[in-house]
Amino acid sequence: MAAPAYPAWVTRWVSGQWRNKKRPPTLRPSRTLALADKVANRREQGTEATCITEMSVMMACWKQNDFNDTPCAEEIRMFYDCVAKAE
Repeated sequence: MAAPAYPAWVTRWVSGQWRNKKRPPTLRPSRTLALADKVANRREQGTEATCITEMSVMMACWKQNDFNDTPCAEEIRMFYDCVAKAE
């Protein structure tokens, strides 16, 4: 069901635009409104994943050794070193 279409004066009257002879403030931009020829070149920082290779090697080692940390100590150390460098 469509909403009824009221005349423009009804909308202004209901919104209170003519109460006490006050009109809403006129917005005047300081310069002409126009789109720029270019946009800002902003780069996202730190969105790349780091240490993926080291994490994959560590998880593969865990899988091969039934998730035991002892045989995978070297891979775990390499992963933690990579994380420390990334931070």
